[in-house]
Amino acid sequence: AMALTMVTSVLPANTDHVDAAYIPAVCDTGVQLVHEINKATGNNLRNTDFRDDSVDVKWQGAGEYGSIYDYVKHRNNYVSIKNIVDYDCYGEDEQMYLDAAYIIGAYDAVRYLDEEGGYNAYFNLTTSGEDGSVLAYVENRINRQLSAESLSKTSDYFDEAVAVLELFETVEENYRGAFDTNTLERFDDLYEQLESNVNDADKDWIIDGLEDYVQLIEKNIDAFVAYETDRAEDNQKSIVKSEVTAFLKALKGNAAYKGNITFVEGNYNRYKNEEEIVDLVTSVEEMYDAIEEVDEVTNRNRFEAYKDLLDVNKVAKYNGDVLSSREGTGILDNMTMADFEVYQTFKEEVVDVVYTMEAKEYTNYWSDRSSKSAYITLNDWANVSEDFGTALTVMDRDSGEFGWDKLVAHMEAVIESYELIDVELDKLVAKNLTVNDKDMILALDDAYDYLTNEGENNLTSAEAKVVRRAERTIDELYEAYRVKFGSLAETTGWVDMGNGDWKYFEADGTAPTKWICTAPNTWYYVQNGVMLRNAWVWRDATSAYYVGDDGKMLYGPATTPDGYAIDANGLWHA
Repeated sequence: AMALTMVTSVLPANTDHVDAAYIPAVCDTGVQLVHEINKATGNNLRNTDFRDDSVDVKWQGAGEYGSIYDYVKHRNNYVSIKNIVDYDCYGEDEQMYLDAAYIIGAYDAVRYLDEEGGYNAYFNLTTSGEDGSVLAYVENRINRQLSAESLSKTSDYFDEAVAVLELFETVEENYRGAFDTNTLERFDDLYEQLESNVNDADKDWIIDGLEDYVQLIEKNIDAFVAYETDRAEDNQKSIVKSEVTAFLKALKGNAAYKGNITFVEGNYNRYKNEEEIVDLVTSVEEMYDAIEEVDEVTNRNRFEAYKDLLDVNKVAKYNGDVLSSREGTGILDNMTMADFEVYQTFKEEVVDVVYTMEAKEYTNYWSDRSSKSAYITLNDWANVSEDFGTALTVMDRDSGEFGWDKLVAHMEAVIESYELIDVELDKLVAKNLTVNDKDMILALDDAYDYLTNEGENNLTSAEAKVVRRAERTIDELYEAYRVKFGSLAETTGWVDMGNGDWKYFEADGTAPTKWICTAPNTWYYVQNGVMLRNAWVWRDATSAYYVGDDGKMLYGPATTPDGYAIDANGLWHA
């Protein structure tokens, strides 16, 4: 922001002024401060350089300041003056509002140059003459030192151009409406041309320094995380927002952070638009989101997934210290399917945010490499772990499985088994079974067995009732299949059904419909696995084969029992 030829003429929307008797003392202070500043500048506020140390400002024993900028920099002064702009602290005196707005705008402009862009003597904010303004300065250099060709030759001019462009961007965002028409036209032309010069500059000189700067930032980010993590006490987060802010300020200001973490040798303005630097700065800024997310999900009273887990544990009273116990009170022993769904949500939305379960395999054992987030306190993690169940985060050194992995495997087996019983069982009708229903019948039997043994305590009374009712139906399906197709045992090839009947199963257990050759000129026909006997097998509309009582295809010349002639190829022709 800058105050060159700024004229503020728009008052705040709310013009209902507070009666003087009710104006807070802080407003009175602000009004007096504006009067003092005007007095110090000889009532010539807009022709004063806010950095000029020839202006002495005194205020009721608060000390002497060498410039208006130094005077306003005192926090109470700044806030008091800004109250005039933000609130109805100027009564009916519109000029007081305009003066206060001008002082705050000019102060912000100098502060930006001083703290963000690097104050340069050329950038004085006086409007006493065109030659002393920022716009005049840029106009005089835009086609020389600040040209794209010049910016391609040396980093010095490039850094200067970037600093000026930043100033222009701040003005564009905050103070565009304060310019008169001529100033606005000059500003837009120079803004566009300078931005083009910076973008068009061939910055070959930047490459060597960029690599070193990337390494500097990467090293300092690692050091920052390690430093903040090591110094954190048990009841503190390793990394908090204020420290992230301080680190970013040091990075962007080419300053020191703490300890050996310093950016003094860096040049952020020079490299800040390079992709590598943007990515690194973004990775630090993302810490804000990570900190907020951890704060959100660990709130036991507000975060929905957390409240749901606590409600479940109040009722179920799972023992979080063990997976399974002889008393049957472990997490795995009696967790219901509905409770497991709550646990899954908690794992995904809370635990996974603050803790990473990781196992590393060695020659003959596993090592637990799990870690908690740097954005959660040890106390908060202790609460999350205890509420979740400490046994679920313990790793088995022999298998590398965590307690959570074992719970998931068990509960998924319970859920899958119950869904088979509850959904698929009713789809099978004993009298309508086909030979290919064997796999489903076997799966239903396995599901029933799992639910009545390993998963018995994981069912509610209503679910257990559904499983008990399934036993009779599964037995009926077994018997119906045995009568129609034989044993459900795993078979491949021919199965003797007795009384001359045979069935045939493929290697995958399916029952095909096809011709099967067991020896030269020895063919059998099976339909859905059942060998046909004393039957015709049609080849097409006018010819057919005949299989005898033993199931073998008949070769001629011969006559079938019902009097039809068969040729040497085994065919009857119409």
